[in-house]
Amino acid sequence: MNKTDTTLVTVKSGEAPPRGDTDCARLEAMTDEEILAAAQDDPDAQPLAPEQLARMRRVSRVKVLRQRLGMTRMEFAQAFQLPVPPLLVITDRWQAAAPLPLLAERLFAGGLRWLSLRDKDLPDPERLALARDLVRAARPWGATVTLHGEPELALLAGAAGVHLPDGADAGRARALLGDGALIGQSVHGPEALARAAGQEVDYVTVSPVFASASKPGYGPLLGAEGVRRLAEASPVPLLGLGGIEDAAAAGACLGAGAAGVAVMGLAMRRPDALAGLLDAVRAAAR
Repeated sequence: MNKTDTTLVTVKSGEAPPRGDTDCARLEAMTDEEILAAAQDDPDAQPLAPEQLARMRRVSRVKVLRQRLGMTRMEFAQAFQLPVPPLLVITDRWQAAAPLPLLAERLFAGGLRWLSLRDKDLPDPERLALARDLVRAARPWGATVTLHGEPELALLAGAAGVHLPDGADAGRARALLGDGALIGQSVHGPEALARAAGQEVDYVTVSPVFASASKPGYGPLLGAEGVRRLAEASPVPLLGLGGIEDAAAAGACLGAGAAGVAVMGLAMRRPDALAGLLDAVRAAAR
């Protein structure tokens, strides 16, 4: 390992660990051999077989080195190439205050940089056309559009990635979409988190955190403490979803260790109200 990389993985007692985008970029540039050496130098790390290296490139290296690097939530998210700020808006045209492409433009103009098309009740041709419209709307803002559901549809639409349901095959999605795709998965408890953590995902959403107007009666609710337990166990960035209707709810989620939050109803019904959530996510990253 060269001298620069050694500074990334060795932090003496009492020293402030390195921070910032530069360190995340260096971490991304580490070779398999350097990652393996760094992990095995960590006394708390488990021995790693050579066949685990591919998985380590995407997940374990950050899990192993996160505390040594002293990463903020935003830096942790950036290491997994999540959009910044890490606030995900999920669409629901039935609640939307305007047609989705127009609403998306308003959200992007207000600072949103990550939108995922859900609306799974649409026939595939209509959903594909809508996804392409959203991708076009995002382009001037440098925003990211993903798709909830089928990776094949995401590929055809030119989306940046896919969000999968619990139990879906993330490895198959990765093989189809490539290493550069943004792949997430829904989880609702520790068992589902353990399954997702063993796959090629870049992030997970956990829900429901709080009672949601979009899905009344859906539960059991995790609350901030549930988010904390799952965030501590998660090797990938975790987004809180469900009942994130104001800055206080977002702050509670982020304070519990979430890397970001995901919302649906609020952004669809009152897109201008998203500003408070964006401010909360940015503030938590400082």
